[in-house]
Order: sequence, then C-alpha cells, then structure tokens
Amino acid sequence: GRDHPSKPSKPSKPKPAVNLPKASTNTPHPTAALYYTNVDNSLLSKKDLLHTQIQTHEAQFIALTEIKPKNGKIPDLKLLEIEGYTLYTSDLEAIDTRGVCIYVSNTYKSTQIRGNHDYKDAVWVSIYGDDEKQKILLGCVYRSGTPTTAAKYDDNLNRMLISMTALPN
Repeated sequence: GRDHPSKPSKPSKPKPAVNLPKASTNTPHPTAALYYTNVDNSLLSKKDLLHTQIQTHEAQFIALTEIKPKNGKIPDLKLLEIEGYTLYTSDLEAIDTRGVCIYVSNTYKSTQIRGNHDYKDAVWVSIYGDDEKQKILLGCVYRSGTPTTAAKYDDNLNRMLISMTALPN
C-alpha cells in the first residue's frame, strides 16, 4: 500500500461551557456559551479586548473577576455596559474587594439574586428559559489567593456558597 499524508483538520469552534435552556423559541443558539476571565485591574481599560472575545466565543454569558482598578476611581457603570447584554455587578464600593460582574445576553430573561450572606466579591443571577420554572443560578465569585485575605474572608465565602446553593428552585 501507498502511504498518504493526512490532511490537517479544520479547527473547530469552541464548545459551549454549559448548556442552558433557551430563552424563547426565537433564541439563535440551541446551547449557550459562557465566557470567563480574570480581568486583573480595570475592566474599562480592557473593554475592547472583551468585545473581541465575546464575538470570538459567541458568548451569551460573560463572568469576570477583578474588574475594579487596583488604584484609582471605580468607573461609572454606564461605561461598562455592553450593547445587547444586561450587566450585573457585585458591590463595587465595598472595601477590600476586587469586583466581579456577569453580563447576560438580552435574549435571556434574567434577575440578580441577593442571598442572605455577607460575602461582597460575588454576584448571582437567575437565568430563565421559556417559563419561570426553567432556570439556572449563575454565580461569579472572586477569592483572593493571599493567605491573609483568604483567612479573613473564607468563612463568609463558605456561608455564601451554602446559602446560595440552598435557594429554592
């Protein structure tokens, strides 16, 4: 037999990170893609890069951590908005936090959920399908890797996770 070199395969699109119920029968994506990244110092300065990533990954949900500038003023939330998405943020004014946010495509109905907890570097959103019974809870949480900060807030983090996962469906 004669050997034939194999053709290089075409790169495929990334698969969605999570499958979610469609918001309506008109939703263009049968599954939904979640895009996550750590911004590491000011979302405002990296917004153009974020737009490129959203288009590349066709993300309906974007979860970001460390969106606050390490030094300087917190930007006006209007500047962080992205057309076609609803923006949900943690308490960006809270001291000792880095800030997190979730963008949800406007093709989905969504609501921010505030649980019974004291952890400030988290945001939680309910995302609904065709009816109120089809929903998922999407959270974005930042936990500092420094031993001092982690020790200071880990109990609150654990209480928050227990509280949020115990919410009724």
